[in-house]
Amino acid sequence: GQAPLNSQEVCMSCNTNNGIFNKDLYGRCGDKRLPLTFTFKDSNGDILDISQYKFFIELKGTSNVLYQIGNGLSIVDNKLIWDFGNKLTLAPDTYTYGIKIVDNINQPTTIIQGNFYVSEEIVRVQ
Repeated sequence: GQAPLNSQEVCMSCNTNNGIFNKDLYGRCGDKRLPLTFTFKDSNGDILDISQYKFFIELKGTSNVLYQIGNGLSIVDNKLIWDFGNKLTLAPDTYTYGIKIVDNINQPTTIIQGNFYVSEEIVRVQ
């Protein structure tokens, strides 16, 4: 099924493929249920402290976009926030994305990847 776009929980030690968590996302052009929030948990369900890490997200498809801390990404209340502004403006497409964490020697590692399915905006006729 399609998970709501606005909130995702990721168990960093569960359901991984070579240490990478696979998670497909679903959105719609014009969607205002934003931002997208990731909460990282261990296998006991405890929230992991991510406050000292750097993250970036590569989005590839019709548009190739790089989101970084301060430019579409932030860490708030120990959650990774992926913000698209007032609404989702990506063109309808199937994108691939990868969330990467950067270690203390600036080596990026993909921790979450998947498809990001963006469908057309629903236009209501009065």
